[in-house]
This record gives sequence, structure tokens and C-alpha cells, in this order.
Amino acid sequence: MTTLKSATIHTYSLATIRFFAKRGEVSKPGTGFILRRKDEFFLVTALHMLTGRHWKTKKPLSDSGFLPETFSLMLPYYKLTPPNRHGFRWVKYDIAPMSVDQGASEGVAPWYVHPRYREDVDVCVVPLSDLPQRLLDQEKAAGNAELSSNIYAFDWVNAPQLKTAVGDDVFVVGFPEHIRTAGEFPIWKRGSVASEPDLPIEDLPYLLIDAGTRSGMSGSPVVRRQPVGISTFGENSELSLFKSPAAELFGVYSGRFGADDITSQLGIVWKQDVISEIITTPTFGKSSLCTWLW
Repeated sequence: MTTLKSATIHTYSLATIRFFAKRGEVSKPGTGFILRRKDEFFLVTALHMLTGRHWKTKKPLSDSGFLPETFSLMLPYYKLTPPNRHGFRWVKYDIAPMSVDQGASEGVAPWYVHPRYREDVDVCVVPLSDLPQRLLDQEKAAGNAELSSNIYAFDWVNAPQLKTAVGDDVFVVGFPEHIRTAGEFPIWKRGSVASEPDLPIEDLPYLLIDAGTRSGMSGSPVVRRQPVGISTFGENSELSLFKSPAAELFGVYSGRFGADDITSQLGIVWKQDVISEIITTPTFGKSSLCTWLW
């Protein structure tokens, strides 16, 4: 448990979690984040973290042919500890797939893909229903979490509110090379929007950012922050005065654009609209892993 006398911690740091794809003794780490829509919760991450395959070529990413069979995630809980210290502990939960013999539908994955582009978009949304809340209730009953504590999550919005232009700053929140700060808190890596955000690339809804991202950050939320001042805001581009910094989910980081000195500094970010389209039009992906065994 990480304990602090006092601290200011961003909710997005707590909503961003380490995520592991496993097969046997092999474990591949990445990043994901919890998204909340009313009483429903979702895990959002890069699709290749679940399939083990490159989103373009569909070939295994690992030279050994590694394809994940099980998954686990780390969820944080808050607990006040004496003498008046604020504690955070992260609990790892394993997610085991149900086999066809157990009643799963063959070839249907337990995650949602994009309704139009399907596996050609490297983003997936795993419906968790009320699982995070049930796990929190268990921790409360065991005395491991404060009765007043809640699930830390990004709140779902149908469309981004902050206006973004090429050159604007963004932050990729994740675990580069498995690095985290105290406890399981992620790293915020600054980048800038490197391509025109309203123009698709390869006819797909992603853009490029200029950022020094690293392995382990696939599936990271990309956050847009608006500093104090006047800026356009909302669907009609109204002028708004921000008395404190505003922040919102901008998209999902899924990897670097290439491997050479130039393209390795460019990261692929799938727009926030992609997440909204996946959630509002649930479309199951394809996989031999069929149904989560809750």
C-alpha cells in the first residue's frame, strides 16, 4: 500500500491501469483505462493487447508466436489509515476466458471492435458491466477500502468538448518500459499533435502525435489539457474562460508509427470519436476467446 499524508492526485492517474496479456508463464504488459457510462464500466485498451496480432498485418507481434489466453488488470482502492494518512492499494484481478465447452460462442470475442472498420482499428472496448463496483463492494466489506470511496474512471462523453489544432499539447498517460511512480501511478508523457486532427490517415480515424513514447504504453489514454485562459469550447466553438485547467479524454494511443529515427517519434492516436462509436454500436470482435468467466 502507498500511503501519503497529503497529496493532489489527478483522477485520470487512478483511472489508468496496468494491463497484462498472459499465456502460460509469459506476460506482456500494457496500459488500459476504465471508462464509466452511468452505471456501466468498460476497459479500453489497444486491440493488439488482446489479440496479440498487429492491427495492419494481422500477424502475431511476437517472434515466438505468442497469443494471449488470459488477462489481468490492476484496480486501485482508497483507504484512510492511521494516523490520518491516505492509502492506495492496487489489487490484481485475473480474467479467464470461458471455453466453447463451457458454453461460449465459437469465434466471438468478449470485446467490442469498431462497427465499421472492425479489426482495422487498433482499439477495443471490453464491457465490464458492474464488475468494478462489485469488486469495490467486496473490498469495502473486507475493510480494505473506505465506505465512501468510488471507482476511479474516465466519464464517457459522446463527443470531445475541447477544441484541438495541430501543434497543441497532449499527454499520453501510461507505463513506459513498465515504469510507474509511487505504487502503481502512471507516467504522463507530453507530446504534440503532429497531423491535422480533422484529416484521416489511410482513410482511418487516427492522427499522429510527436512524442517520445515507449513499449508498455499501448492502450494508454491520451489526454488533452486546456490551461487557464480563454479558449473555444463545445460543439459550437463558444469562447470560454477557464479559471482552472480543464482536461478530457482525447483518444487512445496504440503504438509508434514506425521503427526508424523519425517515425519512431511519431505515435498513433485513435480519436475519441472511435471510442464513442464502439460503445454506442456494440460489435463483437473475432477470437477463439469467447466469454469472460466472471
